[in-house]
Formats: sequence, structure tokens, C-alpha cells
Amino acid sequence: MLTTKQLNNLKGKKSAYRAWDGDGSGFGVRVTPAGGVSFFQFYYGQGGKRRFYGLGRYVPDAPEITDAGIAATDTVEFYRQAHAPKGLKSARRVAQRVRGLVDQGLDPAGQEQEIEQRADAERAATVRAQQEADQRGTVEQLLRFHVEAMRRKGRTEKHIADFEGTVRRYLPEALLSAKVADVKPLDLAHRIAVPIKAGHVVMANRLRTYLHALFKTALLHDHDPANLAADVKFGLYENPINAIPKQETQENARERDLEFWELARAWEGLTDPTAPGSPVTRAQIRLQFLLAGMHFTEVGYARWDEIDFMRRIWDIPARRGGGRAGTKNARPHVVPLSEAALTELQQLYRLTGHAEWLFPHHQDESKPMAQTSPAQYVRKSLRPWIERKDKEQGREPMTPWSPANIRSTVKTRLGELGFNNEQRNRLQNHAQTGVDVKHYDRWDFVDEKREMVDAFALALRYAINGEPVNKDRIRAAVAKEAAA
Repeated sequence: MLTTKQLNNLKGKKSAYRAWDGDGSGFGVRVTPAGGVSFFQFYYGQGGKRRFYGLGRYVPDAPEITDAGIAATDTVEFYRQAHAPKGLKSARRVAQRVRGLVDQGLDPAGQEQEIEQRADAERAATVRAQQEADQRGTVEQLLRFHVEAMRRKGRTEKHIADFEGTVRRYLPEALLSAKVADVKPLDLAHRIAVPIKAGHVVMANRLRTYLHALFKTALLHDHDPANLAADVKFGLYENPINAIPKQETQENARERDLEFWELARAWEGLTDPTAPGSPVTRAQIRLQFLLAGMHFTEVGYARWDEIDFMRRIWDIPARRGGGRAGTKNARPHVVPLSEAALTELQQLYRLTGHAEWLFPHHQDESKPMAQTSPAQYVRKSLRPWIERKDKEQGREPMTPWSPANIRSTVKTRLGELGFNNEQRNRLQNHAQTGVDVKHYDRWDFVDEKREMVDAFALALRYAINGEPVNKDRIRAAVAKEAAA
């Protein structure tokens, strides 16, 4: 067997040569013409091919590697030890581990390459993860991003200010500066709990709604193919607000819809000359029913140049000037006008036709009416008047309602009249999905939409007159009128 003394006395020759341990293990050294000595382990690779696996240079005074100090053979560290300079005893110990690999049917060189590749992949993944972490946006960045998106969609500055102000009021600086991906549902639940503890449950639900929209923006941004190369990613895979329940409250406006008999009762208050309220405010609420229950901003910011009396249509633009909202989804939309809506508009024109807006502000007609006015009127004036009438006449009282119920009321009552959900969504300009959307034209389905507004107006008239609202009778009457 080779000894340290022998290795120290090995001299270089004209050509490199090998010296073996002589025990049949395949362990030995290679001596270069310059006299350099390095260890190797001989073995037969795949197909019986002769292989020499290098075990590093011979260095007599190198620190000894003990059996306990040798790394596992499935780690990069082992192969670094294998190729490092070492003494004879250390080389024999490493060679023994290499022979163990061969005995298992593994090629040491192939094994080393595979482990190095795996280590490189892990290092690259770590670098990528760090880069992604560095790129991940904060809640503050997301809020600014969402606010700009709202502006692009044509949301009103008032709504944007309310949204941003509410979020900033309840989210502390520590949460605003946190990475979006690090925000947990419990973090947000603590913030929503603040208005709840103060007795402001409606505000808590509003904050929850705003935060849901905020984090939804992060999800859509990250998974939009157009944003794959974006400098900022939010790293969100689920909306954290989904885990937080909405609070029970009496003011869940959009969960209420009025039956036809309730519509008749409301119409009584909206038309009785003894009922309180300005003619313009009352007309706005009546028209919101007759104009397919479109969003209150779409109706409230309507201009006279959008109304075509000759063709009996209301052509809503995607956006209006001056920061005013057009359609909520920023897509132009056409609402046909029933005879009832046309009559209401003609009467309203006598009152406000000199102004730009259908419903101008009572103090400054260059501006539209404040969008809180209809809701305040219903809550403070109309509902109390109807309640007094109900009490005087011994009628069943109505459940409290607000203008926020009008949209769902129209949609639900149209369903009662036999129109399917797809038809009703088209009438109310709900966001559509699918390939056909890109080919959407606001003039599509005008006849179908006209049938719906006419049917609703006729059903409302029957209800006001105390007649039963019969789906088949109404649909037949509308079809007959259309064919005439």
C-alpha cells in the first residue's frame, strides 16, 4: 500500500504515470511530469468504460478529514471535499465513500453533476424568490395603483376620495407599508373591528367592501398576462377579505327589493301633491325605476343631450366630462324609453330643460344634484309620509327601503315577468364575460331591452291601479303593441 514516505519521494517523469495502492481497491495517485501528485479512484462506469475519479492534490500537511467530518455523498459539500487538497489518510476515507457509490450502481461523476445542477437550481430559485420579494408591492403602492385604476374607469372624484380616505383612516402606517403578500386576514379583521366597536356596523361593512376591491385589484394585476413583465408584483393568490364575514345590519340596502304592491305604495308618495319633496327630486326617483334601475350616478349625472325623444332612447356615454361618471363599467349603453319614462322626461324638461343636467343642483344649476339627496329625501320625508298614510288607512306597513333598492327591485320584478337573467343583465349593463364581449355594441338587443322596459312600466301601471300583475297578460300586451 502507498505510504506518505513513498508519496513524498515520487518524482516526475517524461510522461504522467500512476501508482496504485496495490490492494485491488482502485485507489491510487497520478504523478505529472512536473512532479505534482493527485489522488484518484478507479472504477468501471456504464458499459464497462474505465473511469478515474479525481480526489484532489496530495498535500502532506493538509488538515486531516475524519470519518465523522466527511459530508454525506448526496450533498455538494462532499464533492468539494473530494476535490480539495488533502493528505493520504483523508484521501483513503473519501475514496471509500466513492467506492460505496459505485457499489450502489451510481456513477460518482454523474452523481456529482446531478447534485451540482440541483444545487444550482436551488440557488437560482432562491435568487428569484428574493427578487420577487424585492419586487412585491406594499399596501400603500396597491392603494395608489387602485386609485389610478378607478380614475381610468371614470369613477367620480367624490367616490375616489371616499374610498381612499376610508382606507387610510382605518389602516395604520405599519399596515400600509407592509408587503401585500404578508397581510393576513386577521390583520384586516382587527381594522374592521374598530368601527364595529364604535357601533358603526355600516361603516365596518363599507370598509370590508373597499378592502375586498383593493385586494382584488392585486389579484387581477398579478394574473393579467399583460402585466407579467411588470416591475411591481403583489404576490397575492387569495383575497384575504374572503375569510372575513360581512356584519349583520338593518341597513343592508341592496339585499332588499320592493314587491309590486310596495312599488304602488311608493308611487303614491312620489306623485301625491300633498306629499313632501321637490318635484325634481321626486322625478329622479320615479325615473330611476322607469329607466331600468340604472345606477344612481348614471341617472343622477344624466344630461339632456343624452336623451333622444324622437327615437325614444337614453344613450349613456362611457364617461362624462368634469370627472363625472358615465356608465359604471365605462362602456357606453343604450336604454330604450317606455311611454311612461318618456312622459316623465317631458314633464321634467319643463322644469330643468334650460340646464345641462336632468337633475341640476338647486343652488347651482351648472352642477348636478348631490347624489345623497334622493336617499335623504326617501329616508327623512317620503318614508315617514307613507308610514303615516299606512297608519291612517290601516294598511300593512312597508319594510324600510332606499333608492339603493331600486336596481335590484327592477331586476327582480323583470324576472317575475319572465325575462331571464342574461336579458336583465344586458338591460342593466352588467359586466359581460366571454369572447363575444369584445364584439359588443351598445345598439345590440335594443328591441329586447325595449320589451323589458315596456313590460315593467305596464306592470307598474297595473299595480298602481290595483290590478293584478299577470305575467302572460303583460307580455302579450307588450308584444301586441310592438307589432302594431
